[in-house]
Amino acid sequence: MRKRIIILISCLFLVALVGPEMFIQVEDWDGRCKRDLAVIVLDRDSSAPIAGAKVAFVSPDYLYAMRHEEIIESERQHPEWLTELKPTEQTDSNGQCRIHAWFGAGGKRAPFLRTGRFLLRGEIEVTASGFSKLRAPLSELVGRDRFSIYKKSPIVVTIGLKRNVSHNNLLKATDKSAQYVFLGLPEDEEKRIDNPDSALHGVPKVTAVQSAEYHRYLELRRKGTIVKEERHGAFVYFAIESILHLPMPSAEAGTASGAYVNVTKRYKARIPK
Repeated sequence: MRKRIIILISCLFLVALVGPEMFIQVEDWDGRCKRDLAVIVLDRDSSAPIAGAKVAFVSPDYLYAMRHEEIIESERQHPEWLTELKPTEQTDSNGQCRIHAWFGAGGKRAPFLRTGRFLLRGEIEVTASGFSKLRAPLSELVGRDRFSIYKKSPIVVTIGLKRNVSHNNLLKATDKSAQYVFLGLPEDEEKRIDNPDSALHGVPKVTAVQSAEYHRYLELRRKGTIVKEERHGAFVYFAIESILHLPMPSAEAGTASGAYVNVTKRYKARIPK
């Protein structure tokens, strides 16, 4: 038994010394791999999500094609060819979208084993109403230029857009006099229980919009207590649900001594510049 162990250790030492290529056929491979880009587009100043932004992945093959007119000419009858090289998506209400992208990859392979990396080549192009257009190398936005081929999870790309100066000025002029309808009710109005025969008559169900600090909005958003939010001009309008307890000291013995009412509280916070 001891002799077998010594032989095994000697063999492993020999493989490590001369390299596995002497015993296993190892080849180079070169190809492509498909990965998802999980893109998040935010207002650079306020960190608020930007909905409806158009995000495109400009692949190296697309850039090459645009530099060679004969390739463009030969593929004009098949425009989907260029579309695949520049996939474009639109962000949702959370400022997020997902793009399927191809990347060049390569490495080593042997029987039952393959290693390698894929390169983050190409650019990201983002356009959104009221914001400056952004186009930057993908590797700069991610902070690295390659990943192992065994990374299967989406590559997160966070992008901050800068507001146009003219758009900011327009918002300032508009916000001074603008009144918005939020949750079906003008912001300066409230909704109360209207039932003269009820002890709850006059109790608020939906409050008028109150001012709040932006950090308070972010805190409530992180906690997940905001039930509805909308963006109007330079403000974000949001609502939370709360339970109001109303004591009823005149209630008869054996009956409930109070009542609970769900109240929707509405707020607005100015988005920082």
